[in-house]
Amino acid sequence: MNRYKNDRIPLVKNATPRKKKGNRRLIIVLAIFFLIVLGVVFFRSPYSKVTDIQVYGNILYTKEQIIQASTLTKGMQFFNVWNSDVEAGISTLKGIKDISISRDFPGVIRLNIQEYRRTALYVNGQKQPSYLLEEGTLLAPPTQLLMMDRPVIQSWASKDPKMLKQLAEALISLQGGVLHQISDLSLVPSKYDDQQVVLNMRDGNEVRSTLSQLKKKMPWYPSIVQEIPKDQKGIVNLLDVTWFEEYSHHVTNQQQLQQVTNPDGSSSNQSGTGTDASSSESTENRTQDQTSQTQDNNGQNNSQNNSQNNSDQKNGQNTNNQQSDNQNNGIINQNNGSSNTSNQNNDQSQNNDLSQTNSQAGTNQDTHSTEETTSFE
Repeated sequence: MNRYKNDRIPLVKNATPRKKKGNRRLIIVLAIFFLIVLGVVFFRSPYSKVTDIQVYGNILYTKEQIIQASTLTKGMQFFNVWNSDVEAGISTLKGIKDISISRDFPGVIRLNIQEYRRTALYVNGQKQPSYLLEEGTLLAPPTQLLMMDRPVIQSWASKDPKMLKQLAEALISLQGGVLHQISDLSLVPSKYDDQQVVLNMRDGNEVRSTLSQLKKKMPWYPSIVQEIPKDQKGIVNLLDVTWFEEYSHHVTNQQQLQQVTNPDGSSSNQSGTGTDASSSESTENRTQDQTSQTQDNNGQNNSQNNSQNNSDQKNGQNTNNQQSDNQNNGIINQNNGSSNTSNQNNDQSQNNDLSQTNSQAGTNQDTHSTEETTSFE
């Protein structure tokens, strides 16, 4: 037994690990092969292509115009759409503010468009109206359908783009209710303010303001209208001081100003003073006419007296008759002079009464104007 004690049996190496390495390589190769096959099949199938392009937020442009500018087409590879290329294409359209792109597998691409808002419809005598956008630029309607849900700019007597931008900022700041009440507006510059605007409202009133005051005071319009009786229509002045003036009263004031205005364009200080001056001028003219008539009458009487004296001398009448005739003529002249002076006094008193009446009427008109003018300050 001791003889076989130190004997050892040689160990045989196991070949199993080599077989496992070979199997792993085969599996990896087969997996890669199948992936390639699946990739080819997928890219050839409809699931790998763009099947639907959706556009949201567009108002100025149609869906077809947006898709055409984006260079997207149905059937192109879904994973071959680059956001930078799409944004660059849509940005060529005027009036686009922002673009965002999202994907929905399989085959759906969404384009979210944010456009500049429209503030008004710019006409100003043009054959083709344009949209005034919120950043102050004009955009010709991209479609044949013209949207008329904004105020119409009938007249704009300025080529300064900054004034259009200021108007757009004022209109965009208004709430929808106030903005929709404006029917049309015009820029009517004056020698005192080149930013004066006139707005015609849909309720029949007229608003007069300036571009600098429009953004601040136009939101007050609904509350101002509530304080005006429903049967009264007129002009709402939104200037440094806010007040309301009826149309009839405004026309009366304009007529009075035209009557008071002198031919050289300057106006008198007060309407009463103007009427008094005109009445005094008419009184002076009448007095001069009466004086000239009196002189003519005296001249005629003197000529008659001379002719009578000559005829009496030629006929050989007595001196007593001549003296009596001269006395009678003197009495007639005295009577004429007294009647003329009395008539002059009567005319002067009537003119004074007329001047007092005119001044009282001017005072009553001024009082009436102050009573009818409603101030909201």
